[in-house]
Amino acid sequence: MIEIQIDQRQIAAELARLGVVQHNLARAVKAALMATAPKVRADVIGVLERDITVGNKFVRRAVKAVRSMGSGAEFRVFSKSLFLDDYELEPRERTARPGMRSKEWPGFTYRLRRDGKLFHSYGTPTGSDGTGSTPFIAPTAQGKLRVMYRRNPGRVQAGEDKVFLAYAPPIQYHAVAPQVEQAARDTAMRIFHQELTRAVDNILKGRAV
Repeated sequence: MIEIQIDQRQIAAELARLGVVQHNLARAVKAALMATAPKVRADVIGVLERDITVGNKFVRRAVKAVRSMGSGAEFRVFSKSLFLDDYELEPRERTARPGMRSKEWPGFTYRLRRDGKLFHSYGTPTGSDGTGSTPFIAPTAQGKLRVMYRRNPGRVQAGEDKVFLAYAPPIQYHAVAPQVEQAARDTAMRIFHQELTRAVDNILKGRAV
């Protein structure tokens, strides 16, 4: 969840301006927050789209709409775990080669962030306990290339699947990065004061907020 924090000094300054209509301050603060939150959300979406290597549709789906919370406003960043092939792969082609032993299959590299660490499939643990096989790229029954892995034979029960799709971190994993939080904080500080001033002006002029 990303919350917008209010600078109490800004509120105190506007409170002094309101004078005899100070009881309307809560209305002004709420109006300012509801105007600020969508702009903070838009900036968070922008940073995430620039930073991580998944398609933008995943980011926009994960950054939820703004909700009013009484005197405040908030939006959440949440997605289910993504598949590893939702991220940037190189090369994005089949590595599971028929007629070759699996340990001779070529590997691939991937990045979670555009300027982040480059990972290699050979060093990527798979399975909940890290005992799965080296991940490989192969087509599904529908013909789509996906990153998969095999479970350790000793951990597969009779009748269980032996091949699984490889997962990767969800969008909220990236939302706690310092640059995302900084963008949210900077936008909130810049926009909130402008919107609070506008709301107070409207109250003093007898306009609805």
